Amino acid sequence: QHDTWDCGVACTQMVLRWLRSSRYPQIDDSMTLTYDEMTERKWIIDACESRSIWTIDFVIILQRLFEKELRQSFDFPLNSSDQDDDDAWDEARYLYLSKRFGVDEAYKSYGYYRDAFERDQSRIKGRFALAKELNLPMCEAQIGLDLLVDVISRDECIAMVLIDNAVLKRMGGDYAGHYVLLVGISTDIEDVAQAEAYCGKEEDTPSASYCLIVKNPNWTECVSFIAPSLFEKAWKADGTDEDVVLIAKVKQ
Repeated sequence: QHDTWDCGVACTQMVLRWLRSSRYPQIDDSMTLTYDEMTERKWIIDACESRSIWTIDFVIILQRLFEKELRQSFDFPLNSSDQDDDDAWDEARYLYLSKRFGVDEAYKSYGYYRDAFERDQSRIKGRFALAKELNLPMCEAQIGLDLLVDVISRDECIAMVLIDNAVLKRMGGDYAGHYVLLVGISTDIEDVAQAEAYCGKEEDTPSASYCLIVKNPNWTECVSFIAPSLFEKAWKADGTDEDVVLIAKVKQ
């Protein structure tokens, strides 16, 4: 993450790295972007057409990226100049889930949304109208943490999740929207203990036998271990609409 507003852009690029990793084992988990990735970053930002980016923006971008014909028509940069576009990354599918499609008027009072709310309102309505016209894979529904964990426990699946960073960082205060990648679970005793220690004693919830493995573009660690109770609280917080984009590699 390079700025305060580009966590979703960083998550999108982490998704692309993940999709490339099986074809290009030399790709590492470095926090530093390659020249090609910097070019990709600019393309993604330009495609969003705003620095106030909503989940539907990333859904439309994923649609462009995952369809080869669309990728070519929008001049998406490849991993390298001599790389065949057919081999850019593994084929993938996605599903966008949210308890509410559209713009909730109540959010105009949230400091996180306030400055750009009026401008965003018409733009986001247009995005959802486009998504409906294109019949994108979306479902207006709430899912529980158990189902989300079941999905991302599979090697070929990850999830891009909108959470309240104020809750995740346990700092209190106003809603602070933030995107992270949920990439798996761990039952390792040390990982679970680390996750529970981060929660603190004030978390009045029973201990879990596992923790979530999270890639957070705002943190320096490659991955973080988060207790299910804390993650669920951050994901279900007011302001997130419980947005989640499930992404799966298609087995060849």
